[in-house]
Amino acid sequence: MATQALTRSMPLRVIGDARCTENGMTVCVTVEPGETGSRSVENIRIRVPLDSRAYNIGVQCKSGTHMVTTSRRPQVEWSLDAIRPSDSAIRLVIQYSTRDAVQSDSTNAAFVSFEVPGYSVSSIKVDALRLLRESYKLFKGVRYSTVAGSFQVRF
Repeated sequence: MATQALTRSMPLRVIGDARCTENGMTVCVTVEPGETGSRSVENIRIRVPLDSRAYNIGVQCKSGTHMVTTSRRPQVEWSLDAIRPSDSAIRLVIQYSTRDAVQSDSTNAAFVSFEVPGYSVSSIKVDALRLLRESYKLFKGVRYSTVAGSFQVRF
């Protein structure tokens, strides 16, 4: 008997776009909920590294908080508490200037991490767990949590 694998999309969709302007770059990062079985995606962190020659960095976002760091390599860190499945797309816009001509591949990635409590992306279900040589009694039930360490979105 053949089995058919279920295709599941990511719990969070991240779409990026980087465009060269006359004096620098404009980077747009859009985040929208994916397939989570009516659960919220929480603790969303997005880090966008910028060109090392970037200055005059401007950031616009309507949700969450952002922080611009200009140490060795400038970057923008965007934090969102949660996105519910019914929420619409949320956008972050970064504009910056450079002293020299911008290379087309200078800002082409974002690093994303998030959590989805009570959700299993792999669809693996645990019915029972038995430990040998343990003196304590296990709690009944299993709690699932999907945690994305850090994945890279290229654009």
